[in-house]
Amino acid sequence: MLICESGDILLYETPPNLDTRLILKGERMEDPGGARYFYHVAIALDANWKIEAQGKTVAITDIDYGRFAVFRPPIPPSRVKNGVAAVRDCVGQNYDWLAIMNDGLSYLTRGRIHLPKRWVESSERKRKICSSLVALYFNAAKWGPKFGLTVSPEDIYEAVKDWPAVG
Repeated sequence: MLICESGDILLYETPPNLDTRLILKGERMEDPGGARYFYHVAIALDANWKIEAQGKTVAITDIDYGRFAVFRPPIPPSRVKNGVAAVRDCVGQNYDWLAIMNDGLSYLTRGRIHLPKRWVESSERKRKICSSLVALYFNAAKWGPKFGLTVSPEDIYEAVKDWPAVG
């Protein structure tokens, strides 16, 4: 069995409930025809713990092995530490429901309707969704693409898909 390492990206493919099935449906609307769809993403802190934005707050939780695909992008250890430190500073922040509503509007209208950009940007400074937490990690680790306000688990997958962890 593969053991997670600090900085591993954990992508969840099989939704366990109605809420996450709706997220997955939105992902399919945004990007029809994909081979794989992910509804949630987290970051491993070590072999036992992960950090994620999980519907209420940003929290550190037990790693739930067997439920996700692991990706290990080529980020030097010193920069992994910087990225992990940045996301640890977010622990306790509220979940960003405004960003979720913005994403839903975008999915339903094929990108034609969004909430005002300033609202979403203001909310994002103090709140996170799972994929914006990973985007912050990448930014602090100085790795990967610079994501905009509507980053999704699918966008994260596209950035890391060439680095599946093996073990």
